[in-house]
Amino acid sequence: MKYFVDHENGEVYSDRTRDGRKVPQWGEEKGNSGKAAYHSTELGYYTYLYGNLFYKKAPVSLYYYFKADSADRSVFLYPLAIKDNRLKIKDVTLNGEAFNSFNSSTRTIRIPAGKGGKFRVTFELNDVTSAASNNGQKPENFSLGQNYPNPFNPITRIRYSVGEAGSHVLLKVYDVLGSVAATLVDEVKDKGSYEVAFDASRLSSGIYFYRLQSGKNVISRKMTLLK
Repeated sequence: MKYFVDHENGEVYSDRTRDGRKVPQWGEEKGNSGKAAYHSTELGYYTYLYGNLFYKKAPVSLYYYFKADSADRSVFLYPLAIKDNRLKIKDVTLNGEAFNSFNSSTRTIRIPAGKGGKFRVTFELNDVTSAASNNGQKPENFSLGQNYPNPFNPITRIRYSVGEAGSHVLLKVYDVLGSVAATLVDEVKDKGSYEVAFDASRLSSGIYFYRLQSGKNVISRKMTLLK
């Protein structure tokens, strides 16, 4: 709270970085009713998710609306900022009917061309111990670093490591709706460490997620584009 409270003039700043600096595009704005309503909604959202998943050990359901499109789509769902192997999709419905075109472990739904509507996606905690025992790669050999700089404009760099020679590696960037914003890597890689540059000059400011996948191993991280 020492960063959010204006100890000299009183009141609370509406936005601050984690180390207390102001966010450039929002400046020194103080909290207002709109901000209070937003953060109250946000608090309710996270209370529902964390309270059920980690306290009650119960599944949670979220609703997503995607309009029909002329092309097939794959949408990655990232409801919580936790390790990817901690959460999986239990089941999905589309407009109240069972929908089976999804990958539970990677939390990806595949929407065929011409399909759209209200998706109800139920998530549950994964058995991390079981997942780890079925994973042929050692976690320390498969890693995804935090992009730098972060926040960035418009170029940032991402480091990652592959734990097994001959692995097919995917590194993609997603927007907050789960749509693919960029594909940075889609090829077979030898074991080792790599670095790739991401140019977001064509994208709008906001939060994005980048996701590394190799076999059954998946890691995601969040980054912020500020223009």
